[in-house]
Amino acid sequence: MITKAFFAVVALVSTSSFAISSIHIDNVSLAKECDNLALKIAEVKIQETDKTCQSNLDVAENKVLISGKYILQTQYLLASYSLAGATVYLNDSHTHMCTNYPSLQKLKLALEPIKDKIAGLD
Repeated sequence: MITKAFFAVVALVSTSSFAISSIHIDNVSLAKECDNLALKIAEVKIQETDKTCQSNLDVAENKVLISGKYILQTQYLLASYSLAGATVYLNDSHTHMCTNYPSLQKLKLALEPIKDKIAGLD
């Protein structure tokens, strides 16, 4: 009885009009986006004079690079976690003292589309 009910549910779900849509992610392109963003972070870091800001930018750059590597390996949860870490370092309470504060704001905004693309893929 339970077995018949289980197969009936499986058949109903498999023929349902609410098919599970597969989300196609181009991992290579997304990893390149991470690499390009890391390069932008490096450029801002070079222009920065404050040591704490440089340190935060260095960590954020590394976390974005690592995220790209995780994306290539389809380890989206780890990539998301690493991007969240980069966001934390770009949102540090000291960032308002950075000489390139407007650039930091742009970098934070540039992280969001990447995070959105991998959200829910883990």
